[in-house]
Amino acid sequence: MLYLLIALLAIAAVVYLIYKKVHAAASIFAVGVILLMLAALTGRADFRTTEIEATGNAFYDQLLVVDALFKSRFSGIGMAIMVLFGFVSYMRHIGADAKTVVVLSSPLKRFKGSYWLVPVGFILGTLLSLVIPSAAALSLLLVATLLPALIAAGLTPLTVGAIVVTSSTIVPTPLEAGLIQGADLTNMTPTEFVYGAVAYATVPTLLITAFVHMWWQHRCDKADARKALASGEVTADSMCDKATEEAIARAASLPGYYAVLPLMPLLLIIISAILNRMGVIPFEGGILPVTVVSLFIAMIIESIRKRTVTGAVDSISSFFKGMGEGAAGVV
Repeated sequence: MLYLLIALLAIAAVVYLIYKKVHAAASIFAVGVILLMLAALTGRADFRTTEIEATGNAFYDQLLVVDALFKSRFSGIGMAIMVLFGFVSYMRHIGADAKTVVVLSSPLKRFKGSYWLVPVGFILGTLLSLVIPSAAALSLLLVATLLPALIAAGLTPLTVGAIVVTSSTIVPTPLEAGLIQGADLTNMTPTEFVYGAVAYATVPTLLITAFVHMWWQHRCDKADARKALASGEVTADSMCDKATEEAIARAASLPGYYAVLPLMPLLLIIISAILNRMGVIPFEGGILPVTVVSLFIAMIIESIRKRTVTGAVDSISSFFKGMGEGAAGVV
């Protein structure tokens, strides 16, 4: 009973800190370390699930748990997320993200902010999650490409944000860790399990969700517009216009092909997946390696355009700053 009470108090403490606008990651980290020390103090340190080489000192062993968790979080998908943040930061630094917004938003503007873009964007994001199973990685790629284009096309930032965060919810893919585990429990291959069982439930759900999405976002935006009008706040339309104008100004001096640069990791992943399915290559490109390749291609193009290798290499410092933002904000 005592341990349950401690756990509930810890949860309450995190909720209180976040309610008081304390940084969420800092709140969880601080309370988590305190919990680990309490576990050592009350003799519960042996009930950990993290693998460490115990030293015999319960308090120091709990610090080794923190060490192991940091190492696991900053490897694998954590590192991929940081690299993607760095790539997005570099694209912003050279202005290629703005060029992508201008190019993509031009045809989308014909929809004049139509909410039919919501199911289209949701289904597009869902299809991309077939080859990018990490929700965080997919969201980051969509934030760098789809989000600014749809905002410039007339949708509100909250609506586009909702599209991004729901694009990797229930899509059936053999690459998703939970479905791989489910296939193992049922003694089936991941492909048989996903497309022979799970897809029958998820595909109809996804189609229904796409259109409910459109109705719900339209309803929410209308409610927000009424509140903004009543209080005299900045409207979503003016925010979209400002975002488009800013993008046009930043992209004015850049050649058209710069619009492809932010999309390169996405394109390389899709192309490698198709070639792998066709038996042309024996692998599918991972997020981290294709992002690094895309970064160096962009750096070479930037050095040729500006006729300076040193300047292009120096600008990669923005890539590492972006990695730091990814570490602090997500990983």
